[in-house]
Amino acid sequence: MRNPFQLGAFQLHMLVQALGTSLSQIILILISPVLTRLYGPEEFGVYGLVLSISTLLAIVITLRVDHGIIVSSTDEQAKNIAIMTLLMALLGGIICSVIGALIAGFLYGFDGTQLLIWSFFGPLVAILTAANRTLTLFNNRLQFFSLVSYARFAQSGCFAAAAIVFGLLSVESYGLIVALALGNLIYVLMLMRHLLPLHGVHKSTAAEIFSANRNFIKFSLPADLVNTLASRMPFILFPIFFGLQETGFLSLAYQVIATPSRFVGKAIGEVFYSHAAREYEKTGTCWQSVKKVAWILILVGLPGFTILLVFAEPLFSLVFGEQWVTSANYTQILTPMLFINFVVSPVSVVFYIAGRQKEDFQWQVSLLVTTSLACCVGIWFGGALSSLVALSASGALMYCIYFGFIQRFAKGNRSKA
Repeated sequence: MRNPFQLGAFQLHMLVQALGTSLSQIILILISPVLTRLYGPEEFGVYGLVLSISTLLAIVITLRVDHGIIVSSTDEQAKNIAIMTLLMALLGGIICSVIGALIAGFLYGFDGTQLLIWSFFGPLVAILTAANRTLTLFNNRLQFFSLVSYARFAQSGCFAAAAIVFGLLSVESYGLIVALALGNLIYVLMLMRHLLPLHGVHKSTAAEIFSANRNFIKFSLPADLVNTLASRMPFILFPIFFGLQETGFLSLAYQVIATPSRFVGKAIGEVFYSHAAREYEKTGTCWQSVKKVAWILILVGLPGFTILLVFAEPLFSLVFGEQWVTSANYTQILTPMLFINFVVSPVSVVFYIAGRQKEDFQWQVSLLVTTSLACCVGIWFGGALSSLVALSASGALMYCIYFGFIQRFAKGNRSKA
């Protein structure tokens, strides 16, 4: 008789990922009160803008071919995809650096800070972010879940140490960004060893990879780009219409509520992706895995999100200082949407597993439209708070609809069972 307390492979892998990620987030949470006293709202605004730019660029420069790493039929094929993705990211980052300089000139008149953000820091962090994701997928495919957890912990530790040192040395303007880049670099170096030795990808092999993963390029690339643009839209519009200071308040709010939950959800989602893909291939459905993971995420996230919703103002005042009370207000407004996002996003890979990239793209476009309209509310009515209220309400509704599609497609074709 099986011990009811004995963990299966799926639960064990999720636990390892979640544990390592949680420990890494504890580091970031513990240093946040220090960082808010070393850096001001404008510096956090610069950090939020660079993070948004790099996240968008990381999608563009990989063409989302990296999705093929998980679903490849052999490990050697997965390695070829990983190597090609890294080469694409490096070349794409260089091209984006030139384009970024032109964008900075058009939007900000070649302002020195904005020029550095768009032409150097944004593309640099984008290359590292793309490498981060590629190597994570490859190591998860090989089931090196413990190594991924250790690397995440080291990444957070490096970021924390570097950010504090740069802050103490009064390198405030770019200290957070350089620390972010260093943390990503440590993560990439730790995960690179299982991809060694590196080798070139022959033209015919590259053509086969593009052909085999054309649906990811055709549907997942624009879908992920639209989704990320929708989620990062406030960080792109706020500097233009409300200034870097308001962007900084928003950045801290996201750092407190969205970043830890995103990393924990992402860690669980990465394991879910690997197991659900195999389950769907064998049985034609992965709905049981979706339900299991969704309930885990609800139970994990509900206490923390509830505390932030009710006690954000006194907590922010005590922990971060009086100047960050505005961030507390932003946090309370965004909490409902971000909690639903926390539960739904990790299982959204069902669209890829079930080959429903087209439907995913259609929903992402709808999300971008509603998010853009929500952000414009504040511009029309003259306040950042109005934008965030509209954004949270519309986003919560859209993610509920998203989960309905996930349920439908996860049930799939039961005839294989």
